[in-house]
Amino acid sequence: MKPMHISQIINKQLGKNFLYPVIKNWHNIVGPIIFKIAVPIKVKKNVLLVGVKNHQWLQELSFSKEIMLKKISKYSKGITDVQFLLKSDIRKKSDIKNDKKKTELEAVSRALTTKDISFIKYAVAD
Repeated sequence: MKPMHISQIINKQLGKNFLYPVIKNWHNIVGPIIFKIAVPIKVKKNVLLVGVKNHQWLQELSFSKEIMLKKISKYSKGITDVQFLLKSDIRKKSDIKNDKKKTELEAVSRALTTKDISFIKYAVAD
């Protein structure tokens, strides 16, 4: 097997991930206002789960779901739907989960933070 540079390995793995291109381009997809109140959480069965600040924004974003989906499709072809969740509901659900039931894959498949993305960009820079 031919040795690979770490940047090649990271790019290869991130290329298989439907969520990474969405996170990387989230500001372009939703614009500056929605960027502050909504965050892509994960992709589950080709559905993008988006955490939203409050009920009002949840309802407002549900009206513009189709427009958002079209913009998302420019960056990630694997996402077929968007579902909005309250951020507070997401925290409650994760608290309920039994740590023993978490698999290694679930721990790795969390959404990338801005700090994670900065580190990856630093790591793959030539």
